[in-house]
Amino acid sequence: NTRKLKEFCTRALQVREASGDRVEYLIIDGKSVNGIDLTGCEMLAVLAESLKTRGQRLIIANLKAPIANDLHTANLVQAIHKQGGRLCLDIQHALDVICQAEPDWRAEESKLSSLIASTATIGKASKTTGCVNLLKSNLGKAA
Repeated sequence: NTRKLKEFCTRALQVREASGDRVEYLIIDGKSVNGIDLTGCEMLAVLAESLKTRGQRLIIANLKAPIANDLHTANLVQAIHKQGGRLCLDIQHALDVICQAEPDWRAEESKLSSLIASTATIGKASKTTGCVNLLKSNLGKAA
């Protein structure tokens, strides 16, 4: 699934750019994502970095709380921010980011942190913890 998603995103960007459109943002709607593993986290980090080198940014929106928690635990939120990308609670917030109409982005960050914190207490022993810790160490080496 990871390879297919990356190929789909790359192809979608190529099609839009071939038609003459200037693409500044790639939004991934995560509402149907039910789980993420090390490979998925690494792919998102690499995708964000690749987009930045092209002058584009990655936005991931509509993540379920457990997935947002896994991304946070893996330090992927910080890695995406470092590349100019964002994690957004919903599509409207993603559109606000694009339109630069974020009157209070700190409030959105606070909501996301609350969402992450609420799931951290529920699922401290998730099956992705080992993968998440491995990714944290890999991202730390790359930084």
